[in-house]
Amino acid sequence: MAVEGWLAVQKRVQCTTYGDPDRCDIHLSDRREHWVKISVELKNENYSGAPPERNTMEAIGGMGEFSKSDVKIHTSNNATVGIGSRVRVVGTVDAAGGACRIVTDTFEEL
Repeated sequence: MAVEGWLAVQKRVQCTTYGDPDRCDIHLSDRREHWVKISVELKNENYSGAPPERNTMEAIGGMGEFSKSDVKIHTSNNATVGIGSRVRVVGTVDAAGGACRIVTDTFEEL
């Protein structure tokens, strides 16, 4: 499945650090009232100093407050995008646990 929209957060970013791979849920917006939850793979912190891994999100440090500028995603076309960026997301739909989201495979900056 492929969808286009603007990266967004509502009130929080939910991350899981017990998965394989670790992931964070953020949102894709059509800039109206419609939102889609997307699940983004977290960058593997074992590769510090290496070039950014494509199609991953940098970890947002610790619990609590963060700013929108802390959200950084490295795309398949070598861009780094954040909240408000227009992107195309390719992935699969996951409705486990009653919550529907798109588990992302690739990001492209538009």
